[in-house]
Amino acid sequence: MKLDMFLDNKLIDSMVINIARFNEPGYINGLRLEMEEKHEDVLDLSNEEPQFFIDSVPSSMNGNERRFSN
Repeated sequence: MKLDMFLDNKLIDSMVINIARFNEPGYINGLRLEMEEKHEDVLDLSNEEPQFFIDSVPSSMNGNERRFSN
C-alpha cells in the first residue's frame, strides 16, 4: 500500500505505508507533511494544491477506482 502525491494530475512522489502503523493517529498526515517538505520548491512554484491518494485500497466512493483521497 502506498501514499501517492499528485500535483496538477501528475504523480510527484509515492511512499510505502507501514500497515502496522496505518491506524496510528497522525501517521498518514506525517507522511503527507514529509512529502510536502521534500517537494517544497515544486509546490511553491505551482498554483495547485497537492492531492494525496492511498492506492490499493478499494473504495465504494470511487466507483471502480482503487484509490481514495485522504
